[in-house]
Amino acid sequence: VPTQPAGQPPVYGQPTPTPVPVSGAARFGAPIAVVAGLVMAAFAL
Repeated sequence: VPTQPAGQPPVYGQPTPTPVPVSGAARFGAPIAVVAGLVMAAFAL
């Protein structure tokens, strides 16, 4: 889990508020990125 600098939202770590579509894209994109990272780690093992 990447560390967020102080003062930023802990959910997305973005310094400025984002519109709803962007937040929705990040909300769905983050789990996909995590799953992709786990898959790549599994292949690396």
